[in-house]
Amino acid sequence: MRRTVIAVLALLGLVGITLWLGHAAFTGIEWLRGLVLAAWIGLLGAVVWWLSLPVRSGRRWMVWMVFAGLLLAMLIPPDWLRPIQDWVAGWLGLVSAVTSGDSGPALVHFGLFAAFTMLLLWARADFQPTPFLLPLAGFAVATELMQFLVDGRQPDAFDVVLNLAGIGTASLVAWGVSRMRFSVADG
Repeated sequence: MRRTVIAVLALLGLVGITLWLGHAAFTGIEWLRGLVLAAWIGLLGAVVWWLSLPVRSGRRWMVWMVFAGLLLAMLIPPDWLRPIQDWVAGWLGLVSAVTSGDSGPALVHFGLFAAFTMLLLWARADFQPTPFLLPLAGFAVATELMQFLVDGRQPDAFDVVLNLAGIGTASLVAWGVSRMRFSVADG
């Protein structure tokens, strides 16, 4: 219990420092922003490490690759994002159709978190919703909070809702598939 209280207080402190540094008045202390951002990335890496513990080593690299891609997509400065989108669109014509327009960013947020959740659920054999979904929900909120620390990015409550909707939808689909699998095996 004592470790849990310490962990929660440390997390709240990290959130407070992030909100403080994200304020527009705090400029010129980029080293501190970088340090806090590194702390967030380390914390999220620890959560993904814990979530991927039961995953076989052959599949674990996929979890880490998607985690890295998700962090990159959520934290890349906007002026770097356009050339990457154009490069990907050159390889996949579908991406330009999906990411253009008003619904593009919404589909990206929803899709990235749904894909990450489905990958973890597919890779893990011991799916238990509560201990699994709470860290993922924290991950969804943390990626938005971290945007306070990236120049040109701003967190958005609607993006948090989209992230959580992707996690929830993927969890419901995985739950339904597992129920179908058990009913087919029983009868």
